[in-house]
Amino acid sequence: MAIWTIIFGIFTLAILLAQYLLQRSNFRLALYDKRYAVFLSAMEYISKIVQSARVEDDELMKLLRNSKDKEFLFGSEVGDYIQSLYSHGVDLEKVRSLLDVEKNQTQRERLVTQQTELFRWFKNQFEEGKRCFEPYLAIRSK
Repeated sequence: MAIWTIIFGIFTLAILLAQYLLQRSNFRLALYDKRYAVFLSAMEYISKIVQSARVEDDELMKLLRNSKDKEFLFGSEVGDYIQSLYSHGVDLEKVRSLLDVEKNQTQRERLVTQQTELFRWFKNQFEEGKRCFEPYLAIRSK
């Protein structure tokens, strides 16, 4: 009789361990899905800016909306990176709108230089974004 109790206890322990490992895997998968959605949103934001060389207000709001949980999903470096994407987008749109109304040639040249630098910054963000998100999205087999 005592042997059956021991066997039953070992069997129960094995089931509990398997459930624990399954729950841990499910948690990691759900966390990955949420993190990947933020990454895709940032890459889409960058892509639209590089394609059109301008930033629409709805794109700025979409970036903020899709990354609202960044503090809970990532370390501070990703939050800082997303804030930098947003700030540079605002700067690019501000320079573009000033260019539309500026008449002074010297000022226009300065604004074009700023616009070019901001656009170049955005073009570099595909690789920078991947580097920033990589520690949180890398799939490693153990």
